Amino acid sequence: MINYAKHDEEFHGIFKLVSGEEVLAKAVLTEDKGETLLFISDPVSVLPITKEIGEQKILRGMGFSKWIPMSDEEFYIHHFKVCMEAEKIEESSSLNLNNCDKNNKQKFILQNDGKIQPKENLNLCLTVSDNFSEGGGGSPVHLIRALSLEKCDDALLSYQKWGIRTN
Repeated sequence: MINYAKHDEEFHGIFKLVSGEEVLAKAVLTEDKGETLLFISDPVSVLPITKEIGEQKILRGMGFSKWIPMSDEEFYIHHFKVCMEAEKIEESSSLNLNNCDKNNKQKFILQNDGKIQPKENLNLCLTVSDNFSEGGGGSPVHLIRALSLEKCDDALLSYQKWGIRTN
């Protein structure tokens, strides 16, 4: 448990990731089932900048770059270093994980109402299947469900609305 920062209030900090990388980001701490979770947004890498400006003169400073240079339209899975990609931008197309290459099948918009839609066709919504199989672990057991693009439909709202879990 992290108890030296206020929970559920945004703050800025430098965070060392399990990969060894350090990022500067806006963050919020929250509790979930007795475990402290840290959510970071807009992380940047701090870069040293050195520029020669003449004989025996060097300018040194710090700069920032996006930690992972992705657009806001890509759903990037950091652990696997892949992006969500539609097989096709049409109804009943499945979703896969592929190398990120900024193609149109990887561009999605998370709408304010919780729908995730392909940028190329806002009549379609990311939809989770009603069918499932049990995963290989976890408590409770994780469920594996297929994802597809289907016509956005209020009758399917419980399968087409996405969000970020909080307390």
